[in-house]
Amino acid sequence: MTENGNKGGSWLLAILLISALVSAAICTGSFFSLGNDSVPAYRDPELSETLVRGSIVDRNGRYLAIQAPDYGFRIHLSDASAQEAAAFISGYTEENAISIANKIENGATFIRITDLLDSSDFDLIASSLADFSLSDDISPASVERRRYFHRAASMVGTSDETMHGTSGIEKLFDDELAAVPEISSAISHGKEVRLTIDMTLQQNLYDAMYVTARNERAAILSESGEVLAFYGKADDEELRSMVMSIGGEPYERPAFPEKTTQAIRGYNAYVSPSTSAPMIRAVINAILAKATAEP
Repeated sequence: MTENGNKGGSWLLAILLISALVSAAICTGSFFSLGNDSVPAYRDPELSETLVRGSIVDRNGRYLAIQAPDYGFRIHLSDASAQEAAAFISGYTEENAISIANKIENGATFIRITDLLDSSDFDLIASSLADFSLSDDISPASVERRRYFHRAASMVGTSDETMHGTSGIEKLFDDELAAVPEISSAISHGKEVRLTIDMTLQQNLYDAMYVTARNERAAILSESGEVLAFYGKADDEELRSMVMSIGGEPYERPAFPEKTTQAIRGYNAYVSPSTSAPMIRAVINAILAKATAEP
């Protein structure tokens, strides 16, 4: 009996310690930085002039996925070596020449430029390429890509090179997001899909869960049942419940299929049943404590 009591006390102490660490990390913003997951907001995108897949945005209109050009260099080596091309390109990126050369040697045909450019920048680059006798080997170019602003990746999903959805919201609402040419015009935009997700809460939940319970599922819901943040693998019904509107029109979405397990600070929370459930509730409470304390 004493041994069992000690185990229970140790588990409670562990939860309290983890809760304190999570609260401190949320307040100081000291969660792990996960490389490409930390993508700054993409503002005023220069969209394609022809077919554009619809954007996916959060409840406040912040981009979660958008089609826009990546500016960079097209590689078509003739006389120059990969090292010569990389030495030139490294002056326009945050990547070093050795890394760029390795990519070129391994078959890369496009190297992204860190900063967005305009036509006058392209003219200057073209002139510099001529000065270094590299015009036949590399050229400034732009490539249409689907950009993702993560921490919402599990729900937003992915698309392929043909700009069609392969998973998540991208796949489930592919018909709405896809750009279809109009008879009278070659220009067409797919519909925007707006989610109920709040990107700030989403990022905080993602960071906290990744550190403390990365294989579990959790959600933060409003009092009315809108999913404000979600972590984990979602099925189609759950994904549909996160859609607020399509193309600006209200969307009759189903309710979040799982019953919430606890009301916290005026919000509702869903926590997947597991041995980590007490820890996850502590994580969510710390996130919402910070959210409700902010002006």
